[in-house]
Amino acid sequence: MKNGICEVATFIFIRLQSGVYSLIWLYPNKHPNKYPNKSPDKFSSNNMYINRLVKVVGYNEVTIKDALKILGLKDRESFMNVYLNPALKERFLRMKYPKSPRHPRQRYLLTVKGQMLYNELMKEH
Repeated sequence: MKNGICEVATFIFIRLQSGVYSLIWLYPNKHPNKYPNKSPDKFSSNNMYINRLVKVVGYNEVTIKDALKILGLKDRESFMNVYLNPALKERFLRMKYPKSPRHPRQRYLLTVKGQMLYNELMKEH
């Protein structure tokens, strides 16, 4: 409490496609940066390919074949190196079957971080 004002944490409730609810707590910044406008947002990406893929996936489960078709791409290897692997590495996407990457019914879906990016990208349009 500072000057009689109590800092309150806020939260976001997100309903995942599986029907499960996820709760994200947002606490006030107790240690602001020296340059607050220059701090990177942990839910954003400067990679235009990740942004494109996040828009394609949205709140759906997408196969590699589906993503290639929607993006208008033909080279699977290039798609994996430029779009999919960076999105997985930065945890914007996750695999439906993470223990079996070559599962015949493998699908990709957004993580909570990816959902936050998706919501930001959709606000812009």
